[in-house]
Amino acid sequence: FDEYVARQRARPPRDLEAFALRQHALAAALRARDLLVNAFRLAYNLSLGLLLGKASYSWTDVPINLADMMRLLAEVHAHEIFVDGCFNGDPHPGNILLMPDGRIALVDYGQVKTVSPEFRLQYARLVVALADHDHAEAVRMAREIGMRTRKCDPEVMWRLITFHHDRDTDDVTMGKNLQLFMEWAEAKDPMVFTPSDLIFPARVSMMMRGLGNAFGVKASIAKLWRPYAQAVIDVHAREQRV
Repeated sequence: FDEYVARQRARPPRDLEAFALRQHALAAALRARDLLVNAFRLAYNLSLGLLLGKASYSWTDVPINLADMMRLLAEVHAHEIFVDGCFNGDPHPGNILLMPDGRIALVDYGQVKTVSPEFRLQYARLVVALADHDHAEAVRMAREIGMRTRKCDPEVMWRLITFHHDRDTDDVTMGKNLQLFMEWAEAKDPMVFTPSDLIFPARVSMMMRGLGNAFGVKASIAKLWRPYAQAVIDVHAREQRV
């Protein structure tokens, strides 16, 4: 087991979009193979099979497309946060069920968080800034929401915001693991205050990514949430013009 874990950690992470394309290509290849094999069986059944006995048809079980599942989960929680303003703050894998018919079931809404329209607008602007890699705007929005570090160091704030709400790639963590990264941030510019409204969205983001990390897949949650965040901003802009 230790050797398996070591091999998994040594593997380079896979991008979510690229992984999704590979999964779709694999499913298409399996279906094409099945069609070809079953076409030969059909030809046999309509000829020699009439005398010797018919061959049965078979279809390969297509593997679950983890990338599509992650994208769907991200979109569901984005809708809960930005549209409903009420979301499950504890979407760990144990609370995500894969149904026999391929649907996903979400259970155990025991840690539900509600957020105001005002916060949703602020958070939407933060998410869009993170998705667009606009460091200055992301830091500005984090400060506007109420996040504070002792020195208000923009680099530390950007790395912490991005780590908690978007991604944990090496360009953010500087190649450090979670413990070393948090120790670096604490030593350079300790966190003084995090608004409670920011905690649960960060928890959701990290759990969504944790599911992918278990399979060596890296995802930007801000990019997956961006359409929903942008919709909140657009609605607010239209209301301001009325």
